Amino acid sequence: MRIAVVLFSVSLFVGPKVDPITPANVARLKIAWTYDTGEAIDHFRRDPRFEATPVYDNGKLYVSTPGGLIVALDAETGRVIWKTDLHVSRDRNYSDFANRGVTLGGDTIFVGTADARLVAIDCLTGRLRSPASPKMAPSN
Repeated sequence: MRIAVVLFSVSLFVGPKVDPITPANVARLKIAWTYDTGEAIDHFRRDPRFEATPVYDNGKLYVSTPGGLIVALDAETGRVIWKTDLHVSRDRNYSDFANRGVTLGGDTIFVGTADARLVAIDCLTGRLRSPASPKMAPSN
């Protein structure tokens, strides 16, 4: 799937303090970098849709795709920190083949997949967390 995550160079995300975005300066914003997932949509039975906003935390952007890729990017440079493939089957007839993105809980990323799984991933390593992991236990 050819999609690009675009980050504008504003202080909301990364870098040194700059002036806030206003109607007077919005036309001067520049694209800082783009990222292409490399997923080819012709490998899917139905047309997937990218409907997710990347999540920012601690200098990283986390993005997910309908095909089950979860990617951690350096928010300042766009460099891939890690990439995890959740192996979503591409030959099934999903009623709504889209991905709505990830959410963060502490040092864990949660993502729902098109094939109806809820997956927990370690933010630092990109490795799947075991459902029995103490990190996944409810807090009291």
